[in-house]
Amino acid sequence: MGITGFVLGLVSLIFVWIPYIGLIGAVLGIIFSAVGMRAQTGSKGLAIAGLVLSIIAATISLCVWGSLFSILAHL
Repeated sequence: MGITGFVLGLVSLIFVWIPYIGLIGAVLGIIFSAVGMRAQTGSKGLAIAGLVLSIIAATISLCVWGSLFSILAHL
């Protein structure tokens, strides 16, 4: 699960500029990374990295959404 969370966090960070894909990938990355951190397997480092990447991607994605709605509100 930690590897899946890491991959989702990385992909969502790359596609953060596409509104739905970045946010959905980041939320799924947070979920899978949290599950991977609780597991007793050896991929806890990747789970932590995935969690960090997913949180960064979610933050950037929410900023992009806020900027988009702010621009559209002024039209």
